[in-house]
Amino acid sequence: MHSGVIAPDRLAPFPKVFKSPACVVIGSSTGGPYALMALFEGFKQPLPIPLVVVQHIRPHGVPPLVKALASRCCMPIEIVQEGDCLRAGVIYIASSNNQHLSILHHAQRGLVANYTDEEKSEHCRPAVNVLFASMARLAPQFKAIAVVLTGMGKDGAQGAEQLVKSGSVVIVQDESSAVVWGMPRAVVEVGAAHKVLSIEQIAIEIERLAAV
Repeated sequence: MHSGVIAPDRLAPFPKVFKSPACVVIGSSTGGPYALMALFEGFKQPLPIPLVVVQHIRPHGVPPLVKALASRCCMPIEIVQEGDCLRAGVIYIASSNNQHLSILHHAQRGLVANYTDEEKSEHCRPAVNVLFASMARLAPQFKAIAVVLTGMGKDGAQGAEQLVKSGSVVIVQDESSAVVWGMPRAVVEVGAAHKVLSIEQIAIEIERLAAV
């Protein structure tokens, strides 16, 4: 399968109603730091919603990643801490603390970050599946823009299926712009991708959808 040649019947039908998404959730692995840099460079202005990232990375690798990404982006970037309220216009990177990151909703505080020690998903912790599934559980009140970037394996595919069923939008990076087209391919193969785009197109699409 080659980028740009995804048969329409392999893509999930776009939600009939999709407006006022609550956040952007992103999963990436091998090649992810470079893809995230390219993605964040593509944003012309801060988003009106928070953006949360799970990047598979070695222990203690998140602080230097955040520092590198911050120099390329128009939005502040933070390592998300337990109980953080997710604020619009801020990018949150999951800690490499060998815990899963999920998103909960509190009536008074809005969307908040939550770390757990549950079993690994697809041999990963934090796992994209867990982050995605947490947003799917908040439907129909809250919808997400979910993005799966370059990476080995299939982490994110199961969570993407749940998001599609809950009315969120799922975008995956295309093969030509990905270092490893494993995680994005897995999402396409389970029929949970609404769009397959280059990294530059993904930035434009996120801005468009976030403003709906």
